[in-house]
Amino acid sequence: MFVAIVRDITDRKTADEKLRRSEECYKVVADFAYDWEWWLAPEGRCLYVSPSCERITGHSRDEFMDEPELLLRIVHPEDREAVEKHLEEASSAREPRNIEFRVVRPDGSLRWIEQWCQRVLDADGNELGSRACNRDISNLKVAEQELRHLTSRLTEEGDNVRVNIAADLHDDVGQSLNAIKMAFDMLYRKGVDVAGDETGEKITTIRDMLVDTIDKVRNITLKLVPVALFDFGLDSALQSYLEEFARDTGATCEFKTEGPLIRVGVDVETALFRIAHEALTNVQKHSKASSVAVSTSWSETRVSVSVRDDGEGFDMHRAYEESRAGEHFGLLAMRERARMLKGDFTVESKPGEGTTVTVSAPVERG
Repeated sequence: MFVAIVRDITDRKTADEKLRRSEECYKVVADFAYDWEWWLAPEGRCLYVSPSCERITGHSRDEFMDEPELLLRIVHPEDREAVEKHLEEASSAREPRNIEFRVVRPDGSLRWIEQWCQRVLDADGNELGSRACNRDISNLKVAEQELRHLTSRLTEEGDNVRVNIAADLHDDVGQSLNAIKMAFDMLYRKGVDVAGDETGEKITTIRDMLVDTIDKVRNITLKLVPVALFDFGLDSALQSYLEEFARDTGATCEFKTEGPLIRVGVDVETALFRIAHEALTNVQKHSKASSVAVSTSWSETRVSVSVRDDGEGFDMHRAYEESRAGEHFGLLAMRERARMLKGDFTVESKPGEGTTVTVSAPVERG
């Protein structure tokens, strides 16, 4: 005697067939995709590799299918540790993780890859493996390098123009204005004897206007080339400029410094001052801040400058995308100055929560 159980599995078979067709459709699409995609089983076995891998890496899909370790072996040695860490984090992360790295082709040439990697789970949350989409961004990297070079040239030329304009204002315009002031002083002293005379009043008014013009030219010159920076150092120059910023904007400003002040190379001090100056200029133009704090931190090996405001803030992702598209040159110039110093540059901001700009650089004794 035996017992037979009959179960209707039509729905499961239908679902299996739909899944098979879905996988076939995906593979057809992926096979013709420009990006290089791969799927790994939980134990690390390759389930699928798209044909674009050969165009990007110079290795065939069969090589990747037979040797999953090839994925890491072709990564540039300097990037391998970061990629290993990225893959480890991606294996447990809920959201896709991305990284940029270089791969070495069989002919020795390099290609830059942007990889998005994520876990693949079934409807019950069981892990099916991992999936990665690899995009060749080598041309983008070349364009970014050219843009950085152009930005460096523009920044350098801008600094040269500032110095030249400041020199012309000081040596030519400033001296001419002072000569005119001396002539007016002579007339002014003569006009004192005729106090109340219309001519004497006009001389007094014109002299006052001239003195005001000389002060404005002097202030412009100091903004172009901060004399305090060269004479007294970065802290003194930042504090002096912040006082002027407070007078111009009406904002509450605070300056703090930590650690022993060290005179570093003039190029480093100038670049750090320009970054802080650009950050404060952005505050004045866009943030509508009522409070601004500038701070410096010194150690034997590193110096950092921070500019924080309580203004409107902005969308960081959008700002960087626009920066990469060639907009927001100020943000691009600040990053480039920091890169030229082999330093670090960060911007933290959210709409309605203010902005903090921080730059740090290795100390080069001046």
